[in-house]
Amino acid sequence: MSAKLWNSSNDKRVRTLRILLQATSNGSRLPQHHGMPTRLLDWTESILAAAFFAVEAAGTRGDAVISGVRGLRQISQSNEKRPFNAKTPGIYRPPHITSRIPAQRSVFTLHPNPTEKFAPVGLQRWVIARDTCVGIKRVLDACGINESSLFPDLIGLSRYLGWRYKWGKFEVE
Repeated sequence: MSAKLWNSSNDKRVRTLRILLQATSNGSRLPQHHGMPTRLLDWTESILAAAFFAVEAAGTRGDAVISGVRGLRQISQSNEKRPFNAKTPGIYRPPHITSRIPAQRSVFTLHPNPTEKFAPVGLQRWVIARDTCVGIKRVLDACGINESSLFPDLIGLSRYLGWRYKWGKFEVE
């Protein structure tokens, strides 16, 4: 797609992709929402989704942590057009260009310097003990918060079914 098309379109989907691609270190790759490191941090407005992502590896990497913050500014329209000009971190609420964004209640924070530690006033952390992660993941699954609901595509369904088979969760209890 040409740069002229990216810069001239008023379509929210095109503007969102432009923001995501411009905020990456290499705009020719897929956005961070598919695993690419960028100047964006991926957040959720759902405490249940946050809990799922925290315990997703079920304690295999130590304790799980949920981080939360309030009161960050919304990024300006000029920062939407030129994300590299941002001077302070801000929240970007993307339109629902993929099914994962609404399923996860996704928002992003845009950071002017990706190497700087993000530690705003009011940042809170909740630690979940390693030995409770598996149990929490099972409770979240019972509440419908799992790979399949948060990643509503073939990849999410496949990972979810693989997890269910691994733990023998297809038996009627």
